[in-house]
Amino acid sequence: MAAAALTFTFWGSASAEPQLQPIDAILSEVPEVILDEAVPLSIDSATGDVWNDDRTVSIRENPDGLLGVEMPEEALGISLPVEHSGKRDFRGSSETPSWEDSDGVTFTPLVTPEGDVQINTIIPDADAPQRYAYDLSIPDYSSVEETGGALLFMDAGGNMIAGLAPAWAVDAAGQSIPTHFEIDGKTVTQVVEFTEDTQFPVVADPFLGKNLFKSIGTKYGKYYGVYTNVVTLNLSTWGWAVYSGAGAGVGGLAAGQAILNTNGWNEALAKGGKVKTQLLSKKSMRQQFSCHALGAIAAGTWELETFRVNRTSHWSYGSGIHRCNWTTANKT
Repeated sequence: MAAAALTFTFWGSASAEPQLQPIDAILSEVPEVILDEAVPLSIDSATGDVWNDDRTVSIRENPDGLLGVEMPEEALGISLPVEHSGKRDFRGSSETPSWEDSDGVTFTPLVTPEGDVQINTIIPDADAPQRYAYDLSIPDYSSVEETGGALLFMDAGGNMIAGLAPAWAVDAAGQSIPTHFEIDGKTVTQVVEFTEDTQFPVVADPFLGKNLFKSIGTKYGKYYGVYTNVVTLNLSTWGWAVYSGAGAGVGGLAAGQAILNTNGWNEALAKGGKVKTQLLSKKSMRQQFSCHALGAIAAGTWELETFRVNRTSHWSYGSGIHRCNWTTANKT
């Protein structure tokens, strides 16, 4: 879906089909957008290159003339479905940097503090395309697995390198629009099934992320009256998007929880050291992890305490009462 012309713009500059609102105002009305959590980006007014403070993410024209989001430390990248014409408009505005194609579709990458990228696609009207193709740059040894609408990039050992959260799209009335990913080799196409009756603009995204957790660690202290070792896990912004189904409803939620329960567990074990030792120290640690992943969607920080007894009844029994903090092997 390469456009013939592209404008590097901070919303408010001239375009063929100007939006009724500034881009930040449009994005702020969509709950799935991470606008409030995104980090500031630096912009080179001469080259048009954009990057975050630690340069773990950069947005620039690649040798083929396409704009690409690069994560050089992980050898990951994703191209925006627009061609760079060399035409730029840089005014030092505080608006979020965006790129607009000749159909009036605007692409706004937002970068999380963890260095993941949500590419928000703002579709202005029913004349715009319904298909947006993104070319992936992933290691040659990796494979792609589809799980409940999410696309996971796996290494030879079955560990997740990165992935795309389930696709979502929302119209101007806050209604979900049917959308999904199609993959052909290393090209991922998001299909957004709007109609002439859809209220525009529509906002959709692919959300490319790496780690499901932004921090994994251990601590020792007094919990529930007992001194114990504790493994703590905090979901990243991308991890939350996967965990909650990224706006894809109940089906997306179930798939996201399953990803956290499997790939999230492997990510935690890969931390090694005390984290791995304590996670494998007793059966109840895995049971607590599964309880948080599959039965405690509202939980913030996950705290897994080694003093908790192994469950002989399934952890889900009475989970609404014990909330993953059981004190007996077979009761609530």
